[in-house]
Amino acid sequence: MFRATINYGEGVLLEQSQKEWEEYRNSEISFIDTAYGRLRGTFFDVHKIENHVGIVKKRALDLKDCYDLLMEEKAYY
Repeated sequence: MFRATINYGEGVLLEQSQKEWEEYRNSEISFIDTAYGRLRGTFFDVHKIENHVGIVKKRALDLKDCYDLLMEEKAYY
């Protein structure tokens, strides 16, 4: 859906950005897992999972905001 709203060059940049974000996500999750790995208790497990979800949620919301702006611009013109 998002890809259909952008041109080829923007699509290439989006794909590159997504690959780099996936590397960032994997590094962050590894760090979070390491940091919380030595802590015991369900509270820490829940907090670790919330951090994992937060990383992905932020990316999804950022992409949605960009898509919404493009749709607003398209509707305006």
